[in-house]
Amino acid sequence: YREYLLDPETGNAAVLTALHEYEGVAQMFLRVRVVNRRYADIETLVVRAGDQRWFAPQNLEHLSDIFGRTVPAAERNSRAEMIDAAKAYYRAINTEGTPQFVQAPFAPGMKRVENGLQTTNVKQNPIMERHTWSPDLQLERASYKGTEVRDLRYPLVDTEHGSVLAIGTFRREGPDTPTLLLAEIFKVTGGKLREIHAVMLDLPNGAGTGWTAPR
Repeated sequence: YREYLLDPETGNAAVLTALHEYEGVAQMFLRVRVVNRRYADIETLVVRAGDQRWFAPQNLEHLSDIFGRTVPAAERNSRAEMIDAAKAYYRAINTEGTPQFVQAPFAPGMKRVENGLQTTNVKQNPIMERHTWSPDLQLERASYKGTEVRDLRYPLVDTEHGSVLAIGTFRREGPDTPTLLLAEIFKVTGGKLREIHAVMLDLPNGAGTGWTAPR
């Protein structure tokens, strides 16, 4: 399982993948930025069994190849349009259940997969019923109310494949509530979100992304 994103304009490349590690399987996100044929950035996120309640690497090899499909040149969105579509998703999470809520631009049947577990449009979910719902219904019912999305970055936009990468944290109030660090890729065509795949990890409450942009 490998999902690559390439951004020649900024020199960034990224992959979501899984790898055998001793007796288990780990999921990994890796981003690199290359300047003058040398690595300028290397950013990684590794999730192992027990690090997060969503963890189903056995499902990864059965995912569709939607992120590997190129978008015809005449149908591609601009970099700004793709980032705006991803931003609209996080804005909807931050404002659900309030008068400021505006629905995210989901395409019909939009699928989200988190650490290998599909969390939209499934018949049953072993952890939460709400993840059997469609993504628009989840937000309309304010399923994530109280969650605040912070620290967002969009370091890579792959216009050829219609993919945009976001990295950030999800936070909830309470000292015993973990901060969720995630790297998330969006498939965007026609200004609509078609599919979302994420690698995510629980961190201590209040933790940041661990990333400081080079000066």
